[in-house]
Formats: sequence, structure tokens, C-alpha cells
Amino acid sequence: MDKPKPRHTTFIRRYGNFGFAHPDEKQVSYRFLWAGGDETPDHFNRSFTIKEAYDLNIYPGDCSALELARELAQHYESKYLWNSNAKVIKEVVKHLENRDERDRLLEAEYAVEEAEYKVDLWQQQLGARRAHLANLKTGQE
Repeated sequence: MDKPKPRHTTFIRRYGNFGFAHPDEKQVSYRFLWAGGDETPDHFNRSFTIKEAYDLNIYPGDCSALELARELAQHYESKYLWNSNAKVIKEVVKHLENRDERDRLLEAEYAVEEAEYKVDLWQQQLGARRAHLANLKTGQE
């Protein structure tokens, strides 16, 4: 059984130096991983970077991509006088709201597939360990 891949929109979080103008400034980057076959407009950013001091401390698994996008939109609105990402993230929120029901269904399907994959993996490992134990017992007797 192959490891399942998400078909819903997800995100990753990275910490590091992402600005060329200030290479010593630490930042947090939230990168959206758009769902396969998604009709996401080309002008959408995939990645949104914020200062370390304003870190939202949101990690994959904590919330959905839509919830993260809403948090980022509120962040850009409240922390910056002007930021080019403020307009784009609002469009991202609208886009994710339009596909929210579909993403929830795909996320639930992925959770089931991932659980089945893990159960299958553990069953294979259990079988191998039982065989190893049996070999040790027959070798000792």
C-alpha cells in the first residue's frame, strides 16, 4: 500500500531568513500547498512571510488552510500599515471559503486513508517481528 497524499489544500510552516534586504532577520513563512487539480489563480502567492516577533505559532494539524489564511489576513490588517500580501491573502481567503466544503471532505478521506496506511504498516511490522521471534524460539530449542 502506497502512502496517501493529501488532495486537500494544506500548508507548511518554516522558520528562517527569507529576506534579501535583511539576511539576519528571522522570519516565519507559511506556505500553502494547493490541492491537486485545483484551479488556483496564478497570481496567488504560495508563501506568506511574517516577522518572528509577530509569529502566529500555527502548525500544520493545528487548523485548516482556510483558518490559517484568515489568521494571516487579520495579521496583515492589524500589524502593517501597507503590505502587498494583505490584498492577496484576502483573495486567498475567499478562494478557500469557496472550496471549504470540498476541502473538508477531501481532508476526512485523507485521514481515513492515512489511518489505513498506518494500520497496514504496523501489521506488516508485527508479522515480521512475530516471524523473528518464532525463529529465535526455534533456534533456542
